[in-house]
Amino acid sequence: MYTFTLWLNLCSTLWLNVCSTLWLKLCSTLWLKLCSTLWLKLCSTLWFKLYSTLWLKLCRDRIDSYQRKIGLTEAVQTGTGQLNGIPLAIGIMDFQFMGGSMGSVVGEKITRLVEYATNQLLPLILVCASGGARMQEGSLSLMQMAKISSALYNYQTSIKLFYVSILTSPTTGGVTASFGMLGDIIIAEPNAYIAFAGKRVIEQTLNKTIPLWLKLSSND
Repeated sequence: MYTFTLWLNLCSTLWLNVCSTLWLKLCSTLWLKLCSTLWLKLCSTLWFKLYSTLWLKLCRDRIDSYQRKIGLTEAVQTGTGQLNGIPLAIGIMDFQFMGGSMGSVVGEKITRLVEYATNQLLPLILVCASGGARMQEGSLSLMQMAKISSALYNYQTSIKLFYVSILTSPTTGGVTASFGMLGDIIIAEPNAYIAFAGKRVIEQTLNKTIPLWLKLSSND
């Protein structure tokens, strides 16, 4: 059991306060209360290490600086709690930590959360805020897409449990291409930037300008 206070400003309308109570404010109309002292933080000690002879000191220093600045160990926090008295598993991404990028640790924590929810027969909520795969980890970060999706396939198809994906701004890249779009119910923040490739990448590929609103969740 953990007693700590954690504030995440994932977007203009979504605030998370994790203490003895976890509040989620969505769209100014939907409130979720993850309650009492049952918030349990999982997998808080995972680290990514590429053989010491290959590990780039610059990347390690960058992660260390984000840990000191943000106060988190990685770009996702996972745990269990209760929502209106219903036990559940929940993962919350923080864009402030290296753009919410999905590296090996993020992928492992989410996979373990899904597997825990599968074994305990718990509903699952994932709050997404990410720029995509963590490029500093190369192909290992891309492997997380398949790993998480495989765990979710077993969770949803074989065990037939319930997964809610909440997309905040921005949700792009490998997260959009994997678990972000696999929810039984997908909730998007109004005017959230949700895409696979970013505006700049698309414009460079197509050699033409595209409007920003094309990538917003409120676009019809």
